[in-house]
Amino acid sequence: MRVHLLAALLSLAPPAGRGAIENASYADDRAAQAAWSPARGTAPVTLAAPLGRRALRMPCAFRGSEAARATWDREVDLDLSRCDGVSFALHCPDPAPISRFTFYLRSGRGWYAARFDADGGAGWTEVRIEKGAASVEGSPSGWDRIDGIRISAWRAQDRDTAFYVADMDVVGRDAPVLVIRADAVTAEAKSVAGFTRNVVMPLRTLGVAHRTVGDNDVRAETLAGCRVAVLPYNPFVPPAALQALEQFVREGGKLICFYLLPAALEDLTGFRRGEHARQRYSGFFASMRRSGAALPGMPDAVQQTSWNIQRYRPLPGRGTVAAAWYSGDGSPTGEPAVLVSDNCILVTHVLTSEDPANKQRMLLAMAGRFVPEVWEAAADRALERVGVFGPFARPGEAEKAIAGTGAGSELVREALSESRRMAAEAAARRASGDFREAVRAADAARAAVIRAYCATRRPQRGERRAFWCHEPFGAADKTWDEAAADAARNGFTALIANMAWGGTAYYPSRVLSTAPSAAKKGDQIEACLSACRAQGLECHVWKVCWNMGARAPDDFVARMKREGRLQRAYDGRLIADWLCPSHPDNRRLEIDAMVEIAANYAVDGIHMDYIRYPDEDACFCDGCRARFEARLGREAAGWPRSAREGALREEWLAFRRGNITALVSAVSREARRARPGLAVSAAVFPDWRKQRDSIGQDWGAWCRDGLLDFVCPMNYDESTPRFEGLVADQLGWAGRARCYPGIGLSTWTSEDRICRLIEQVEVTRRLRTGGFAVFEYNGAESREILPLCGLGLTRRETEDGAP
Repeated sequence: MRVHLLAALLSLAPPAGRGAIENASYADDRAAQAAWSPARGTAPVTLAAPLGRRALRMPCAFRGSEAARATWDREVDLDLSRCDGVSFALHCPDPAPISRFTFYLRSGRGWYAARFDADGGAGWTEVRIEKGAASVEGSPSGWDRIDGIRISAWRAQDRDTAFYVADMDVVGRDAPVLVIRADAVTAEAKSVAGFTRNVVMPLRTLGVAHRTVGDNDVRAETLAGCRVAVLPYNPFVPPAALQALEQFVREGGKLICFYLLPAALEDLTGFRRGEHARQRYSGFFASMRRSGAALPGMPDAVQQTSWNIQRYRPLPGRGTVAAAWYSGDGSPTGEPAVLVSDNCILVTHVLTSEDPANKQRMLLAMAGRFVPEVWEAAADRALERVGVFGPFARPGEAEKAIAGTGAGSELVREALSESRRMAAEAAARRASGDFREAVRAADAARAAVIRAYCATRRPQRGERRAFWCHEPFGAADKTWDEAAADAARNGFTALIANMAWGGTAYYPSRVLSTAPSAAKKGDQIEACLSACRAQGLECHVWKVCWNMGARAPDDFVARMKREGRLQRAYDGRLIADWLCPSHPDNRRLEIDAMVEIAANYAVDGIHMDYIRYPDEDACFCDGCRARFEARLGREAAGWPRSAREGALREEWLAFRRGNITALVSAVSREARRARPGLAVSAAVFPDWRKQRDSIGQDWGAWCRDGLLDFVCPMNYDESTPRFEGLVADQLGWAGRARCYPGIGLSTWTSEDRICRLIEQVEVTRRLRTGGFAVFEYNGAESREILPLCGLGLTRRETEDGAP
């Protein structure tokens, strides 16, 4: 559900300077076209000088074309092993016809790929492609053997546009911090990329000089000049890299390690591995809280909902616990979260993207312990960024704009005054050499001016403002009473609470197995519904369909396997956590579960999720074949290839769509009969045209046929122009059903998430959707985002309708 932004965009005024890789210094268009080869159907590059800057013009001739993207390739010979990545300047005056960009670096038989976006502004933007945030395709030979560059612009609309690229260069040479990415662990490439990105992006924002290298490239010479090596998630370290790391530590190098410390480094760093520990219940590991002064500058608490940890203990006389795990209710777990020795900082889990501001401060404290001068660079960066956020690209712009729009508000005046005062303190601390306090004061100044900006936003009357709550017990550190009160206080009108999965319920059920945690803590639908009623909020119960996750009891999963009720992939592999949608008993199970909720609880709605297949490779079980052949009235010759890509493809796609639609139709009919007035809704993938075939989710037809009262497309994308294009299309597909776009707040990695949320909510208002749904309501969102929304964007209305 989650979409990753893999490239950082920063405001950039037109500078002098030329790129070492590409500076558009060709004699003429023909020379540029000889270097950059267009793919079939792509127009060639030409030379241009927009805004006085020499650049390559890359035309996207999408109008009347069926091409999925425009692509250009250039042969190169680059060694990027000792740098952090590549940067270039981008100018794209009209980005709407482009859904996304991808920058590829070819290395032998594989690629490193990173997605980036255009902001559509009038000027130039710097795009920074960081190695630590790139994904891997195929089997690349290594960062030291880059032999090709590819730039692709993916089609979004049937309309022509163009963009410009200038001054491509290498960035991040010879930095003191080296991030080692586990490229050798190909089976977990997605997890490796995500957890590495969660370390790299905060370091970039903080101004901590760093570079990223794949573990296959780590040698003694790679570590030369490095003072700290970071292992973000390295379940396996190749022997040559491990040998180099051992030598590095023996010679005085330092480590920052997350989750798994290689056994060969335990004695060198002063730690001993213990048992692996899973959470006892959801929210058991909810925050890391500082203990003692072993890590100066670390925040008092860092929110992170972890599902398990790897226990470690310091060897006698070698280290100490710098932070411990606490549960969502504020109780200590007795488990160490951060341990510190003289040459290593060890975190007992990976770093997630939750609570980005405090994660940044924690990483800065870690880097600063071993490289004290990073505090000075961070102080300078923090002062530069005080008024630079959201729509404001340069210092001073924010305060001027805010003062103009919110001058009459006491809250705005007080926040701006506080920002000025803290900025002055930060500058004074910087001048006196107290860099740590300078960072703290500058961060406070920035937070105050953002608070002032939020207070200038205006609410819109009468819209539905929903929060998805993924955990059945409320936000990580709140009861349902507290969570509902907080949402209502800040102007939200509905909670969509996840109370049931495939085979599991968090309430007393005669249809599904009641989760042990719910049996202990009580009926969670009743708790949530009661809390919502007390606050005047709508309560919609969120049901995960078909997917059992890791929540269903083992005996239930075993029975599903015995009875042939689980999905199988195209290659015959069992998909052990998904129920087969064509099996009549599975369909009846899902129907009965949702009708039971409607009959037993006075909720406002039933909200279906995972109302689809996992992908186009499912389901090809024996039962699906038999039921498909019964639909055809003949044998499916050439199964399964004929169904997926051969003569039976169209009938197969219709069969899959029909299986999912049959559930939606039955729930719509029977749940409304059980509780008249009940709203039936669904969370769906964004592009109905493609996903009705790829995952069988024909939600445009569901809306057209009146099966849904409203639909929430999961537009979890940080690009606001792309979000706007999606919503415009979705409103047409939804027809007479209401369309409340899903906004992926908790999936975003940028620290200024509130600014992006404001932009996307304002898009829904311009397009008159009548509401929106935000993913998701957890501890960090309730503390960080909700109060800022309540200042203006969703400010609660009084009884007479005035805000």
